[in-house]
Amino acid sequence: MPATKIDFASIVSRWLERRKMTKTKLAKRMGISRQALHNLMNGTTRWHEDHIRSAAEALGFSIYDDEL
Repeated sequence: MPATKIDFASIVSRWLERRKMTKTKLAKRMGISRQALHNLMNGTTRWHEDHIRSAAEALGFSIYDDEL
């Protein structure tokens, strides 16, 4: 069975809105620069497992949640 492609940047954008958090604050909580987050969000850089986990933790959701 082929893997499902997920637009994680869209998920992060929705959670940023829900949490009323800025991208600058998210980047700081993830331990990355604002530019690095920008590159992840626009697709210049691929999301790796460590980025996904740190973003989910910073935004307070589980990557295993069915309602992402």
